Amino acid sequence: MPYFDTHAHLDSQKIADDLHAVITQARNAKVDGILTVATGILSTKRNWEIAKANTGVYFSAGIHPNSVLESPENTLENLQEWLIRNLPVAVGEIGLDRYWHDTPFETQMAFFAGQLELAHAFQLPVLIHCRDAWPDMLSALETQEKRHGPVKGIMHSFSGDEYAAGRCLELGLHLSFSGMATFKKNDLLRKIIADCPLDRMHAETDSPYLTPEPFRGKRNEPSNVPLIVEALARAKNLPEPTMEKALWKNAHALLGIPLA
Repeated sequence: MPYFDTHAHLDSQKIADDLHAVITQARNAKVDGILTVATGILSTKRNWEIAKANTGVYFSAGIHPNSVLESPENTLENLQEWLIRNLPVAVGEIGLDRYWHDTPFETQMAFFAGQLELAHAFQLPVLIHCRDAWPDMLSALETQEKRHGPVKGIMHSFSGDEYAAGRCLELGLHLSFSGMATFKKNDLLRKIIADCPLDRMHAETDSPYLTPEPFRGKRNEPSNVPLIVEALARAKNLPEPTMEKALWKNAHALLGIPLA
């Protein structure tokens, strides 16, 4: 069964020099689907070019909370233009971050709310980043859910607690798990994985970051998805083929990609 990496940054400078080799290595590992995720408008354009040139690679459009002020191109109006063109399969990476201080939090909140509204208007799933901002995140999602109903999308590289996981699921989101699921001191995350409904979960690398064991410390690549899927299957006490099949189906269904 093939694999789908629902969150990678193929436009990263850490991958740019050998992008073709990275994609080839992914194919050799049966990673037949990759969602390369934007962090801003220029990143959206780069990811579009990568997706256009590589079968099985899809791209998102969005402005990361830590990238809002990086470029004057990063406006909601420019994002809307990309969505009007009907090319991206998702809006992301969007969200909230209190760990870094690259963007004033009020500005982050405004961009997050605006991008949630754009995703709803264009009926696209969102790819959400949350770091050290769970109360604010859940409040924003609750507001969105009251306004429009269940929030369609993925809480990427989930790293919150059991309460946050439960609320995200109640509000309509899926949870995506990264290489952190393989880290030895992450029993809480593995319990959350065990409790997550099979049809609401995804595997991602977040390449070039969050490399799974036993390659932790090295650059991450989509070819490492099988290691993450193995960890998810173990946490849920399921045969690996069952997990592989479910995750492949989940990714296609959420992103609106027809199954071959």
